[in-house]
Amino acid sequence: MRVRRKSNNGRSKIRLLFLCAWLGTGLLIVGGSLLPVVNVPEVAFQLSDKLQHFIAYLLLGLLALGAGYRPKTQITLIALSFFLGILIEFAQPLTGRYFEFNDIVADGVGLCASLFLFYMLRRFFTGSEEMSA
Repeated sequence: MRVRRKSNNGRSKIRLLFLCAWLGTGLLIVGGSLLPVVNVPEVAFQLSDKLQHFIAYLLLGLLALGAGYRPKTQITLIALSFFLGILIEFAQPLTGRYFEFNDIVADGVGLCASLFLFYMLRRFFTGSEEMSA
């Protein structure tokens, strides 16, 4: 008698979609952050700079958490997202922009908020207290 294994193919495809969205969002953040100030659209100045960082990294964090199968993978993607923010800040002076430590703080707060939001949403929708999706 054969035992049929439960297929995770649907979940794998969703995780792959989240991973692609994470990578794409990361590239958009890099592109937008390294634009010289004269090329930044005026619309971008309507929101506080720190709020823009918070929202961008909140989204990046949620996508990272959706892409990770295990908590270790999720934390690795969150850490990579944070290091991306640090690298961007060090690269910005090369494009005529300024290094701002508070931007790194806003990035980190956005990533921490994504952890909290993901955990709360997971707990609300599944009743599970596990970190993995």
